[in-house]
Amino acid sequence: MEMNLRSRTLRRKIIFAGLGLALLMLPSQCLADGKQIFLDKCGSCHGTGKEAASINPANMASSQWANYFKRHKHQRKKDISGLISDAELQQTLQYLMQNAADSDYPEIAAIP
Repeated sequence: MEMNLRSRTLRRKIIFAGLGLALLMLPSQCLADGKQIFLDKCGSCHGTGKEAASINPANMASSQWANYFKRHKHQRKKDISGLISDAELQQTLQYLMQNAADSDYPEIAAIP
């Protein structure tokens, strides 16, 4: 009986440790997805020789990125609603803000 109780306790600890690890990895996975969406979707128009200027996360501070999309400034220039879903836009915005000019680790690599 005591061994069975220890086994269950150990099993619960392993399960909770695994869940905790998964939750810790989630934000970095979202950022990785946001970067890929940024490169693929935003890069389809922004970049060298394309219709829109090349951009990178460090072009603006995080609050500027947030306000840019909150105020729908991109739609004033070009409607991107058919190109990117709301979920993808949120992931991209999170990536831009996490790597903005005022972040701890601004990413200065522009879309090629």
